[in-house]
Amino acid sequence: MRKPCIDENDPMIQQAITDLKQRILARYADAWFTVGYGEDPVGIYLNATINVDDAFEMMPLVNDRLHEIQVEQGLPVYLIPLEPRERSRPSNGAAAATASRP
Repeated sequence: MRKPCIDENDPMIQQAITDLKQRILARYADAWFTVGYGEDPVGIYLNATINVDDAFEMMPLVNDRLHEIQVEQGLPVYLIPLEPRERSRPSNGAAAATASRP
């Protein structure tokens, strides 16, 4: 499948990504980010990882800005809240303990 013409380096898209990062970092200073192209829906995805039990805790910080970006400005910028991989799957010991229960 061919990528539509969405320029990740477009100044408006870059400003939107910067705004979202700043809002998240103001509350979660240890957050980290990756940015990439996605297809469902087609657009630029900001993957934001924060070290908490529920990564969706960040959504109230950015919901209004996301609405502005997506609806009012019509920019295809999306946020994916993530938890670190270590949090999202049980440790080997926990998996073994769970698997051994009757």
